Amino acid sequence: MNQSNIGLLHLPDEILFIILKKLDNIDVLYSLLDVGNQRLNMIVQEKMFTKTLNFVVITSFDDILSITDSILDRFCINILPKINLNVKSLILESGSMERILLAADYPNLVELKLFNFNDKIVFNYFTSGSPFHHIFQQQITDLILVYKSDIDILLERQRHNGVHGYILRFFKSLKHLSITGLHSVLSLDNLPSTICSSSILYKLSVSVNNFGDCLALLDGRLKQLTTFIVIIDNMIYNSSVVYNMDDLPNLKCFSLTCRCLTDEYDIQVLPLLHRMSNLEELALSIINRNRTTFVDGTQINNEILVHMPRLHKFDFNINTGTALHHLVHYLSSDDIQRTFTNIGYQHVGCILYYITSSAICHVFSLPF
Repeated sequence: MNQSNIGLLHLPDEILFIILKKLDNIDVLYSLLDVGNQRLNMIVQEKMFTKTLNFVVITSFDDILSITDSILDRFCINILPKINLNVKSLILESGSMERILLAADYPNLVELKLFNFNDKIVFNYFTSGSPFHHIFQQQITDLILVYKSDIDILLERQRHNGVHGYILRFFKSLKHLSITGLHSVLSLDNLPSTICSSSILYKLSVSVNNFGDCLALLDGRLKQLTTFIVIIDNMIYNSSVVYNMDDLPNLKCFSLTCRCLTDEYDIQVLPLLHRMSNLEELALSIINRNRTTFVDGTQINNEILVHMPRLHKFDFNINTGTALHHLVHYLSSDDIQRTFTNIGYQHVGCILYYITSSAICHVFSLPF
């Protein structure tokens, strides 16, 4: 055979699979399904190309859009009805969700990710009268909602308090819930512990209004929770409320993002971490202001690592500011770096700089 005449169809199936796996599944299906070749039809309908479908495109300006109408037309009319039994995960822009879900039955769909989400979708589709209520209530185990960035923040905040709890009640098979975006803050102030409760949810990713909301979500209402990813807007909390402060032996993975303006890191964050003795993965992104000492390797080891004997992954990005009069002597970045080397952490970066009457110390795990 003349090698110059070798085309795609001359390659063995094993090589074709390797090549096509490097492409997006949407491109593979749109380009190769129903192009008049039975062999290609069989290959591209394999589960590796049809199990997860991403109908979202991200522009160079980070705008999130649905795929073009012409491509969507072909999928809804010709492609989805042929591969629907294989589909387990859909990544959708909210505006095209209805059309895609109506294009076929998806008896094996268990994961749904919606971009440009807003609360109107909850009231229009997450209801018993929705044509998708069986999928949502009985099938979906993993739900990821990314709020639209340009929605009316005041209007949405009026609605948010009930949305998280409603979703946990409506999606009866839900095991993983992630709700993110600038306007997706959860507040549990003065609400009973039955709100945002579940006996099967094991992974939760949310933004909360204050530290008290974080404590409330860890009070036992989420009985099977093993992974908790939380962004805290404000470290204040109602000290008159009695929170359950028992240890959290089931928690294996924890990620915290917060900003501490005074001593919250020492009197709130560290005691919370001390309750997580069985933690295996930890991620901290913390800004400390007005602290009397820097957070360095020695402090992290003594206050965090020694309390977590099972920890095998620790990512951190901690920025600490302190007034110069609190420092016994001036330190350098090398001094801070050495405190991590002393505890066996080699892949750590440190930036230390002095400005007027204060100093800023930024320590972070690498790769950043």
